[in-house]
Amino acid sequence: SLNYGGIGAIIGHELTHGYDDWGGQYDRYGNLKQWWTQDSYRKFQRKAECIVKLYDNFTVYNQKAYQKWVREHGPERPLPGLKYTHEQLLFIAFAQVRKLL
Repeated sequence: SLNYGGIGAIIGHELTHGYDDWGGQYDRYGNLKQWWTQDSYRKFQRKAECIVKLYDNFTVYNQKAYQKWVREHGPERPLPGLKYTHEQLLFIAFAQVRKLL
């Protein structure tokens, strides 16, 4: 659960670099300057929303990836000293890694 949450955050982060708007925030000299027109930015946002919808609904054999792993391998044993379920730990790991990105 911890690996799925942490690595999932990194993979998702890296995949979306192709669809972020950072390139529009810096001019060709590297100065922070919004150089896209409002119309261009709106068009970009509409196209980027397709990626959000795609990955928001992404499943493996009609299940989310971690749920598929649990179905095939059985539930993970609780970790000693932790009061969280593995589903909770997945989201905790995701949040911890995402905070660093």
